[in-house]
Order: sequence, then structure tokens, then C-alpha cells
Amino acid sequence: MYLGIDVGERSHIAVDDIDDDGFLEFIIGNNAGGVNYFETDYVLGIDEPHNSIEKGFDLRIQNLDKNTIRIIVNNGNSNSNANLFLYNVSGQLLHSGVFKDIIDLSTSSLNNGMYFISVESEGFVENRKFIKQR
Repeated sequence: MYLGIDVGERSHIAVDDIDDDGFLEFIIGNNAGGVNYFETDYVLGIDEPHNSIEKGFDLRIQNLDKNTIRIIVNNGNSNSNANLFLYNVSGQLLHSGVFKDIIDLSTSSLNNGMYFISVESEGFVENRKFIKQR
């Protein structure tokens, strides 16, 4: 059972914003072949991004290896700090920190699955998804 939803034993859940409305949807399947679709009003607790591309704000995420991602932020001001937030699909904050320009983030302690990164700098907010696989 998850969030009061019981679709039987040996169930598996996938969570994403499937219809791009800013809210998470759940697809839950089980070994008996059943598939259930649920719409929610859950959000990840992170602000919607500003139109940052026009303003010279650039966020890039690179996979350095299976256990490290590099986060690069370019906001046109090398003296400013960027705030980093890492969330799981339930919206739980797993990591936060402050960095300038580049940070290498270890993902070795994360389980396989989807995660969300939010970076705030100079009034801009950018959000990205990434998949952790071992």
C-alpha cells in the first residue's frame, strides 16, 4: 500500500509528470497484469523555473560515471553562489548545498530510480530530472 492505494501484492510504481501539467501521476502495475493510473495534486515542492534561457542562465548536468554527476551553472556572474537541492520522487529533500559554477555530486548512496535536481541562483530556478542506474 502506498498513499492509501492498494492494488495487490508485488506491485510496482512509476511516478512522473506524464501530461506535463506540473503535477505527478502514478502508474501502478502488478504481476497479475493489472495497470492502474492515478492523477495527483502532488508537486515536488520546488518552484517553477523562470524563463532563464533568455536571461543568460544555463544549467547543465553531466554523467561523469555511474556514481557521480557534474552540475554546471552559468548565470553570467561568477561571483554568485548557486543553491542545489536534490529530491526523490516523493518530494523528500535528500541533499542541499551551495556552490559556485561547478559541483561534482556523488550518487553512490542513491538507489536506482528517478531524482530531481533544483538549482537556484540570481533569482532563477532550474529543475532537471535524472535517472540513477547502477
